[in-house]
Amino acid sequence: MTVGAGGVGKTTVAAALALRAAQGGKRTLCLTIDPARRLATSLGLEKFPKEQMKVPVAFLEAHGIRLKGSLTVMMLDPEETFDQLIRDHSTSAEETSRILQHRIYTQLSKNLSGTHSYMAMEKVLSVMKDSQYDLIVLDTPPAARTLEFFDAPRRMSEILDSPATRALVRAIDGGSRLKFGLVGVGIRRAIAGLERVTGAGLVGEIAEFLATINGLFLGFGERAAQVEKHLMGGDFGYILVTSPLHKTIQDALCLSEQMKTRGLQIAGLVINRTALDVRNLGTPTSAMNNSQGLSSQGLSSQGLSTVGDLINLQLEKRIMEDRLLEPLFTSIQVPQHANLKERNSAIEVRVPSFSEDVHNPESLLRLASYLSGNEAPTS
Repeated sequence: MTVGAGGVGKTTVAAALALRAAQGGKRTLCLTIDPARRLATSLGLEKFPKEQMKVPVAFLEAHGIRLKGSLTVMMLDPEETFDQLIRDHSTSAEETSRILQHRIYTQLSKNLSGTHSYMAMEKVLSVMKDSQYDLIVLDTPPAARTLEFFDAPRRMSEILDSPATRALVRAIDGGSRLKFGLVGVGIRRAIAGLERVTGAGLVGEIAEFLATINGLFLGFGERAAQVEKHLMGGDFGYILVTSPLHKTIQDALCLSEQMKTRGLQIAGLVINRTALDVRNLGTPTSAMNNSQGLSSQGLSSQGLSTVGDLINLQLEKRIMEDRLLEPLFTSIQVPQHANLKERNSAIEVRVPSFSEDVHNPESLLRLASYLSGNEAPTS
């Protein structure tokens, strides 16, 4: 699962990881929240579908990439997931229609961001049970909404499966008329909370909706508990993506601390668009060859006259990046010499700036090569 601020290449990293896994033989599913159109284009698709769709093998092979496994992609659609959940767990077609057409349901499914996050996790849970995949790569919302994404199962359960909400349903006479004498302080608070999130001002309308979905309460609670169990267990690995800028590093630091308080341990740290590690490039010629497309003609545009100037500039940038990143390394326990066998430590990967955006499968695989620790991609 990739996490991090917006604009750091998080979705592209997720797609690159999925492509490399499929190339290595795994039946892989890549789930994204809001992918850029160019990312879909890089996989031979017009856009990311709302249903599971395999990336066309012929397109990849035309670009010299052969998959030993398979790559399926899908864009999460919270509203459709909520609708399908109702269809799957309703007792009849009549009940399904009554719920889907209810005004309160419409407000919940379309306008409540917490509901969207929970439904995204519902979809993740359903595909985790699908035996046709060996690996699922999930791209989460930007950092500002990532914590909401993690907290959604518990909050959804609190709203729809709480003692106060259940008591409210019991206080309904004949499924539509509320017996106010049975409504205690806790129930009144539950009603007030639902009024705020749904925008509905009629207590009776809210109560009617709760009575309508009463049969689904237990299912919501059980599935929310399952989702939370998977999040906290070893089923997910969390990869934090950032860039070497002060703002994005601070966002990543804040997110890592918040995840730590929730018991979510970061397994990997990807620092995207970094300076070159010129200490390991060897000769000036090899430095130029590894400089992500920076030509000798482009040196003057940066005020540089020789490849040596390029090396010195990259070295200065690298030193500055290390200083900025030190608090983040400490927070998520990145060892000085990362080792995959080390426990309770995150693996650090740095990806240098590319000369152009990732817009084709070759550049996507090139990114994947850095993520897997290789200097050059293989097909």
